[in-house]
Amino acid sequence: MAESGREIRLRPGQALAIDLPPSSGLGLQCWLVDPALDVLDVEQEPSRAVRSHSWTFRAVRAGQGRLTFECHDTLSREQPERTEYAITVD
Repeated sequence: MAESGREIRLRPGQALAIDLPPSSGLGLQCWLVDPALDVLDVEQEPSRAVRSHSWTFRAVRAGQGRLTFECHDTLSREQPERTEYAITVD
């Protein structure tokens, strides 16, 4: 999440793996809000059984998009934290 705002450049066919903080016993959950479907396909979503927050995407066409996640501690009243990446596929 520290890399939020980063621009990521890919070529068509190239894979992108995003690993967000793992779910802990404290209730941290992350959701994919904007999958940048104009340029990416979601290949693998996190397994709920493992409580992982790892996604794999594949660049499918040239263009630009925003890949956005929200992470929230379900035991907290704070607003979800957004993590965004500017995606460019050449």
